[in-house]
Amino acid sequence: MDKIRIELNELPLIAKIYNGMTLNISPYISIENKLQIIETYLDALFAGNNVSQNYIAAEYSLMLSVVDLCTNIEISDTDIIQKLIFTGLWDEIRLSIKNYNEFRRELDDVVKMKYNEMSILSNLNTLILKISGVVDNISKIDLSENGIKQLAESYQELTKNVGNLQNTFGEGDHVEKRGRGKPKKDVQ
Repeated sequence: MDKIRIELNELPLIAKIYNGMTLNISPYISIENKLQIIETYLDALFAGNNVSQNYIAAEYSLMLSVVDLCTNIEISDTDIIQKLIFTGLWDEIRLSIKNYNEFRRELDDVVKMKYNEMSILSNLNTLILKISGVVDNISKIDLSENGIKQLAESYQELTKNVGNLQNTFGEGDHVEKRGRGKPKKDVQ
């Protein structure tokens, strides 16, 4: 198939009049901006141990990042978040960006992947600690002739105690001895 060369022009900024001023809003969040917003969001979300506080900070950082990177609004006010939310300006900006909902799904997917990664790392750390404990215990085992004899005696004593425990409970339907046939059936 013969290829053709086409020219793709960027979409023009969306102009909105707000309180007598013209706001310019990018119609799409670019890939570069997505990466920057996601990084800022994750930094805020995983900053400390207070989950609810981190979540709110991450959501606000998302709003501020989108406004900063996708509009001509200067972010210098300390209460800009309240002004954005309570005036409805955030909704205007968010709805003007055509790929915002797609970006939000991508962000949520990245957050899930980060949680999974952290969970896997936590589980691996726990496993490593357990393995190192087992290795420490193995290194403490006396493998001399006398040590092995004591280990065998301990095993026999444990087996005897388990047998006594089974005799205490009886051989009824409650306890099944493995390897000694099938459980008995009630005959009527």
